[in-house]
Amino acid sequence: MRTRIDGYLMITAIGILGAKRARADDKMICVRAADAAQEQRTEGKLRDARASLHTCARDVCPALVRSDCTQWLSEVEASMPTVVIRAQNARGDDLADVQIDLDGRRIVDRLEGLPIDVDPGPHVLGWRRGNQSGRQEIVVHTGEKNRPVTLGIDSEAARGHARSDAPRTEERRPSPAAWILAGVAVAGGASFAYFGLRGSSEVRDMRSECAGHCPASRVDAARDKLLAADISLGISLVSAGLATYFFVSPATPPKSAPSREVGVAPVTGGIAAVWLERF
Repeated sequence: MRTRIDGYLMITAIGILGAKRARADDKMICVRAADAAQEQRTEGKLRDARASLHTCARDVCPALVRSDCTQWLSEVEASMPTVVIRAQNARGDDLADVQIDLDGRRIVDRLEGLPIDVDPGPHVLGWRRGNQSGRQEIVVHTGEKNRPVTLGIDSEAARGHARSDAPRTEERRPSPAAWILAGVAVAGGASFAYFGLRGSSEVRDMRSECAGHCPASRVDAARDKLLAADISLGISLVSAGLATYFFVSPATPPKSAPSREVGVAPVTGGIAAVWLERF
């Protein structure tokens, strides 16, 4: 009886009994395993192909089949990708008590830092630790050896430690510039009221006492007071707007590196504000 299976020709005789039939069956298994291995390699199922090649590379297999399978097994081992899975909590600590599934099938019950054989292509790694679980998608390439894959295990305990170890954020407080500008705004308002009232009063007096022939010095004095009132009002409004901005802006930068300076100084006929910004 002649039987051909994907490239191998075997001749078996009908009526073989006992050990001879057993040996013939072994040879048939070898041939089928070799053919299956070739199909599995083509489909990228390298782990299945390796198992088939181990079957057809046994001593009981025909020499030709055994020789081919031994060579193919070496090629599959060289092409077989491996990954090294690491699990870490939120603080970056390594975790060992994590169960790992590959495409829905359990591959390890505990991480030990050893390489794990995987077929090339896209995969889904599922992890479980206690009552927590998660998944991560990866794409593995042919011949990729010891590829590191890190899984983030977001445990409540780890988050608690992370919160306690993290530097505390200081309570939000207004910038010193906000208080200075608010003071400038108040001072500007007071200056506006003072010079405005004084200037308006002197103008009324001149209209009733010497309208049209008042001394120039008296007219200039009243004009200067009204001008000082206008300038004070402008400074007050601008300072009030800036103060509002800094009251609602984020907390001030560290005291060791101030970025803003505000100064106020009296001048003839009113007050002056100086604003400095460091970039």
